[in-house]
Amino acid sequence: KHPAMITVAVSEDNQYMYFLTLTSQTDKYFERPEYKQMYFLLKKTEYNMLRKSSLVNLRNIYKERVTNDPPVAFVQPDEYKKLIRKFKECQEAKPDEYYDEIKELLN
Repeated sequence: KHPAMITVAVSEDNQYMYFLTLTSQTDKYFERPEYKQMYFLLKKTEYNMLRKSSLVNLRNIYKERVTNDPPVAFVQPDEYKKLIRKFKECQEAKPDEYYDEIKELLN
């Protein structure tokens, strides 16, 4: 079992993808106010095919070689824009080591 991921950028040479992880343990989002800056709440909808609502960790960016794994869920464009906006705000406040590599790709 591996964590679900959401891609936020692909390198210009299409060799690497940068992604964030999701967790379905949403209780911490509501219990601790400081988590609202660190996570994006992605609610389960018929469209995104998530098994349950999930939190996207906005702090930690992961980098891996591009693979052709099929997606397990989808994010509607409006929701994805909100996620990226909040991700950028979080990273500007406390950047991950990979943020400089993808900052220009997010515009």
